Amino acid sequence: MDTILKKSFSSTYNHALYDKLTDEELIEEFRKGNLEAEEHLVYRYMCISKKIVSSFYLVGAEKDDLLQEALLGLYKAIKEYNPDKNCSFKSYACVCIKRHVITVIRSSTRQKHNPLNNYISFNMLTYEDKEVYLLEKITNDTIEDPENIVVLKERESLITYTVNKYLSEFEKKVLSCYFSGLTYTESSDVLNTDVKSIDNALQRIKKKMKNELTTECFY
Repeated sequence: MDTILKKSFSSTYNHALYDKLTDEELIEEFRKGNLEAEEHLVYRYMCISKKIVSSFYLVGAEKDDLLQEALLGLYKAIKEYNPDKNCSFKSYACVCIKRHVITVIRSSTRQKHNPLNNYISFNMLTYEDKEVYLLEKITNDTIEDPENIVVLKERESLITYTVNKYLSEFEKKVLSCYFSGLTYTESSDVLNTDVKSIDNALQRIKKKMKNELTTECFY
């Protein structure tokens, strides 16, 4: 297992001493020089990192490779988090982890001249948190079919076109928050609105995407 992962699981400190501290308090302790506080944050966010990584696929990479990248994103969040920005560490960390993993995948995609090492995931959530899939993972079999590659690239272009043409600026911001992993409450805080407005916006987005995208895109 990689060095970063080994470091994350090698702690001999007393977890109970840190369990009662909030993320923000652990950040404060770390910035005072307490490295155990940082280690506990990594321990606390290991499951979240694994969950985020489980949504991605990179040809030729093991899950541990992507998990390592996720942890690098987490370390970045720990070092750069600013509590004065009125955003919880959890929200910020999830954004940093996802962005770093996506950046790594995109970089690998460009280097290998293969635009479909990654997959398109376009999920919408109802207010009750039941998933409604608009686009789902592209499987290895699909990626290996040259004809499907053309079709999938056309779908990707159609999605981008639809978002830019049919979504309002507010809806684009809500969609951005959603893909950044923010909850309804966190999105409402970021956009200075109420939770119901976030839910209504996502329902409008879902309806617009269904109306404009071809039916073959949906499962």
